[in-house]
Amino acid sequence: RSSGVQYCCVRFRMANGIQGLDFSLKYSDDLEVAAEEWSTELSPVLIASVNNVDGSSTYDYRLSTSIDSKSQQFVRVAYLYNE
Repeated sequence: RSSGVQYCCVRFRMANGIQGLDFSLKYSDDLEVAAEEWSTELSPVLIASVNNVDGSSTYDYRLSTSIDSKSQQFVRVAYLYNE
């Protein structure tokens, strides 16, 4: 919640220092939709990040649009690796 507006958020971990490792956030209003049909968040908003002692970081992101007009929304992290 930000200024009374609700957003769908996700927390995830990612290894530090691995060249080519990236992520994208995917979202859908329905879990029965095939994974490749989920929409990609083009402007995720970073809420917080923590550098963990194990060589990873924990990130909290939210979607850029509110969920106030929706009854439900789901978000997932898609990890990307390009060599």
